[in-house]
Amino acid sequence: MSESLSTLHNKLALFFDAFSRVRAMEPHPAELQDIVQYDNAGLTSFMDSLTQALETHRSSAPLFDPWAVAAIGQKEVANTRVLAWLLDPKGSHGFGALALHALLGKILPVAFHTCRVSAEALPDGKSSERVDIVIDADTFYLLIEAKIKAGEQPNQLARYAAAAIRRAGKRPSATVFLTPDGRLPRTLSSSENTYCISWKKLARVLEHGLRPYFREPVEKPPGRHMAEQAARRFLHHIRQF
Repeated sequence: MSESLSTLHNKLALFFDAFSRVRAMEPHPAELQDIVQYDNAGLTSFMDSLTQALETHRSSAPLFDPWAVAAIGQKEVANTRVLAWLLDPKGSHGFGALALHALLGKILPVAFHTCRVSAEALPDGKSSERVDIVIDADTFYLLIEAKIKAGEQPNQLARYAAAAIRRAGKRPSATVFLTPDGRLPRTLSSSENTYCISWKKLARVLEHGLRPYFREPVEKPPGRHMAEQAARRFLHHIRQF
């Protein structure tokens, strides 16, 4: 052990002795011409303009997200209410029936004249049969049952599909089962007009339907900008489920 320490001591002594004799290499005169002089005034001016640009960008609120402020998170009732608002042709968003037409194009390609969209509705008037979204139109009847974290109740989708058929009468009807992964419900027979879709796919469908409105080359008032931002942020939000 002592011999090892002695050897290490000698090697360290030789290293530091050699290190003390090392001289910093002076640059070649030709290389001095390539050295860029530090422009303190120019850098200060650049940083000032960058700060101003960042403040202007921040004041335009490009990341404004009303749903984050409202903390809707993964709350099913809150998210389905926003979805009902987006699908409602009479919604305050001003998109008309674009979002609803986009959804219908995937499940019930029918035209309509009048339509009523209700959230947390009772199709048969029974409190035990509360459906997340009911869309009652003159030419079709549609139920949407949304799940994020909650599980299914016994025979829930089968009951809803039967309720949709009863309420529709002679109109076409459908039940949409909306889940994070687009899975099948536990109870689903071949006779039930039930469509399974994920939140992510729904976001893509609605965004595609709203894209022409978003891209209209017109001068947009502040209210329209706010509605578009709210819709975009919500579609981005539900993609995360």
